[in-house]
Amino acid sequence: MNFNYFCFEGVDGSGKTALASMFFHKLKSTFSSVAWSNKIFFTNEPGSKHLQACVDIRNIILNHQLDREALAYLFAADTWTHLNNFVVPSLEDGAIIISERCVLSDYAYGPSYGSGLRRKNSELFLSLNPIIFYIDANPDICKKRMIESGKLNVFEEKYVIDNISQIQNNYNGFPLGLMNSSFTKGKLVTINNNKTIEESFSEVMKFASNVYNGC
Repeated sequence: MNFNYFCFEGVDGSGKTALASMFFHKLKSTFSSVAWSNKIFFTNEPGSKHLQACVDIRNIILNHQLDREALAYLFAADTWTHLNNFVVPSLEDGAIIISERCVLSDYAYGPSYGSGLRRKNSELFLSLNPIIFYIDANPDICKKRMIESGKLNVFEEKYVIDNISQIQNNYNGFPLGLMNSSFTKGKLVTINNNKTIEESFSEVMKFASNVYNGC
């Protein structure tokens, strides 16, 4: 079974963005001499730069005052577009994909609106044998990192900064439970990022070395 789809999940401020970027650059440098090194891609949800439609959806989500129902449909539409028009075709072409966030964020951050499309997204996502690195960190540390990073966007101010503990609880419910279920072919790896980013990255690479020998 091939595992070429790596997703980094966690609340804002957990360190998932930094770890995903470090992992992408490590793979690019490790395999720079092989012919298929140009098929290692970094992407994200919502708003993958590989698809203008997703970029447009992200701008709406982050910069407009929207209720949770509208946001749920936008997140689901972004995931559906991203999976069907970038992730699946790229994997079929032999690519390795590193994604910051995936459909699991939809469950953790949003209510049950748009559950029909969300269910389709989940089914397609799980069929791709994803490896999930769930980045866990103390909620207070996450909040501090968010504040220190600079100005928060509209979405973060309204739905995230004061709800980090609840979002983490949401992750520990259905999303991570789904990845731990017996019918899931993918893998879930939890990384505790209360330590330095270098220590956490070594854990990511330790697991990855079991997938790609000598990575």
